[in-house]
Amino acid sequence: MAGLFQQVLPELSDQQATEAASMTIVLVGALWTHTHPAPAVRAVCTADPSLAFLLPSFTATLERSLTLFPAGLLFDSDR
Repeated sequence: MAGLFQQVLPELSDQQATEAASMTIVLVGALWTHTHPAPAVRAVCTADPSLAFLLPSFTATLERSLTLFPAGLLFDSDR
């Protein structure tokens, strides 16, 4: 997966690409759990429109995260 990140962003160092791959694995697990809550939680969020932000789209959120995080690594002065 790190190699794929470097194909898309060749400016990433090996360490940055590995970090992006590792964070992606964590992010997928966390987002999947967050976007697929228990039925009771989904019912409450559906019943109260002000809570809609608690049920983001898995695909859209993952796509945005995978756009922003690796690009942000390019500006990380510690790497």
